Amino acid sequence: MKRAALVAILTSVAALACAGSGDPMRVAAAAEAVPQPETGPLVRIVRVSDVRTFYSGSRDPWKPSVSGADPSEREATRRVLGRSRPRSRGANVEAAEGETVESLVAGAIVRAFRLAGYRVLDPGDGADGSAATPVEAEIETLWTRPVPPSRVGGVWRFRCRLGVRVQAPLGGLAKGSLLATDHMVSRGGPNATAFGPLVRGCLERFAERLRSRVAPWVPGAPNGHPRTRYRHPPRRRSRGAGKAEEAAAGPPGTRALKVRPRPERRRTPLPTVRSDLRPGPRQQGV
Repeated sequence: MKRAALVAILTSVAALACAGSGDPMRVAAAAEAVPQPETGPLVRIVRVSDVRTFYSGSRDPWKPSVSGADPSEREATRRVLGRSRPRSRGANVEAAEGETVESLVAGAIVRAFRLAGYRVLDPGDGADGSAATPVEAEIETLWTRPVPPSRVGGVWRFRCRLGVRVQAPLGGLAKGSLLATDHMVSRGGPNATAFGPLVRGCLERFAERLRSRVAPWVPGAPNGHPRTRYRHPPRRRSRGAGKAEEAAAGPPGTRALKVRPRPERRRTPLPTVRSDLRPGPRQQGV
């Protein structure tokens, strides 16, 4: 059994090594689209910029790096989501054709505002954009990494970190607030299909967090979702026999409560001092 597990994990590592030495991995990681609400406040996405810093020759798994290109070239890093092997090695994990890191995060922002009840203006809508609330975002972190198992027969873990600084006059975002999320998925081996659901799940978690910040407050339905508060029945306390019957009856239509009358406290009399006793020699000072 142990030998079979060892053979399986060695095969997985070999497959990952082969995958890491080839062409870049293209993954479809866009978040699920949400239809436009018919009514609601207008929002306009002004700018979504990628300000990530890439490093050259770094073995830190959380420092972005790129294979086969100059890290300072934005055209080479605008689609990179991670590396296919641990310790920042292997081929690049990139977004699918026609997608970039900025477009993925912009889609997540649109999803968040539409879930919160806002109408997001598109370039072809033809609506007046002057009345729409402007929204700006800067992508400071978006990186994935595979984590090998710590023991034979363990599972591979794939982690994704996303940090976006969003600025909008809504939900306390006027001065810009950094919204960070962390997502993880597990697989039986270093499967390349894990990167797509990983990034997609991280984007959806970020969209849910942003939605909770910008959702308008509705009386009785905070953050746009109705919430039922459970109220405990009032506790009836009895301090005498007369109130015990009233508490046991309860309000009409409810179950009667069995309340025992509170027993009376017994008071112990204080000891009396006899005044007919004469003081002794020591008390007289003899």
